[in-house]
Amino acid sequence: MEVINGKAIDLSEKCNGEHKYNPNNKKDEFYREILEQSLLHKSDSYFVGLPCRCCVGDSHCDNLRSQAKQSDSQLTWANLFVNANYPEFLASTVTILKGKTINMICHEKADLAGLPFAVNDSFRVGANAWSQNYDVMLTAMTAYIEKNNTENQVFIFCAGVLSNMLIFQLNKAYPNNTYLDVGSVFDDMMGLGQTRKYLKCSKKRLKQVCVW
Repeated sequence: MEVINGKAIDLSEKCNGEHKYNPNNKKDEFYREILEQSLLHKSDSYFVGLPCRCCVGDSHCDNLRSQAKQSDSQLTWANLFVNANYPEFLASTVTILKGKTINMICHEKADLAGLPFAVNDSFRVGANAWSQNYDVMLTAMTAYIEKNNTENQVFIFCAGVLSNMLIFQLNKAYPNNTYLDVGSVFDDMMGLGQTRKYLKCSKKRLKQVCVW
C-alpha cells in the first residue's frame, strides 16, 4: 500500500529480505507504476486482496478500496489465508492443491522438500525481488508457459510485492492457469523460519478475523 501511493519504505532487513522503495529513484518509480497497474487490472478471474482494517485502519483500507476501482465481487482480503483462516487453509486449500500441477515462485533459499504437495517446477527470487527480479522472472515464466503450452496449472507465489506484479501480467496474457499469492503461509515449511506471528502459533493472531 505504501509503495503504490509513493511512500518510501525499507523492509530489506526484515526476515529474509523483503522490499524497499525510494520515490526519488527512477527505477523504483518504474516498478511502482507496474504495481499500481496490478491494483487496477480487471478480469472475472482476477481478484484483488486489500489490507484489512484491523491492520491498517478504516481510512487506509477504504482509500485503497476506492483506488482499486474494482467491483465488490473481485475484492478479498490480502490476509485471506493467514491468522484465523490459517488452520482452514491447511485443512482445505492444501488438500485441493495436492491434486494439481504446481509451480512455486519463492525465495532462492526455500527448501521445497517440506511442502505437503509435489512441485513441478520452481522460479526463485532474492531480496527486494519486486525491482531486482521482475524482468527476469516475467521473461522466464512467459517462456515456460509458451514452450509447454501450459494450461490448468497452479502457480503459487511466495514473493512479496513481486507476486502482485507477476500475477497481473500472467493473468492478462495466460488466463487459463491459476495464479495464487499465498504470502508467508509456507515460509516455515520451506525452512525460511516462522516469519509471522501466526506461524508461531500466537493465540491472538490465530483468533484474528478481518472485518469487511
